[in-house]
Amino acid sequence: MSYSSSLCEDANRSVLRSISKTGIVNISVTAAEILGRHQCEKLSPHDAERLVLGLAELHSAAIEFDRTPSDKTIYAGGLLIEIVEGDFDENSEDEL
Repeated sequence: MSYSSSLCEDANRSVLRSISKTGIVNISVTAAEILGRHQCEKLSPHDAERLVLGLAELHSAAIEFDRTPSDKTIYAGGLLIEIVEGDFDENSEDEL
């Protein structure tokens, strides 16, 4: 599929912004943001995700497919830290 130059530039900027902010490109969320900004173009959610995934691969970025940003996720200095609830004991690795 052929995309407009403004769509491609916006998608690339969005991917680069995500990489610099968190180090990870959330494919679903980034594609949804792009779809919202380019509603006048005939772009399906599948095509938007494919475009974002291709750009993330081009930049060798880590990717995730979470539909909604987790409220238990902290981005600190470009590192993703997930907060896990529960008790952990020293023998938990042996159970794996």
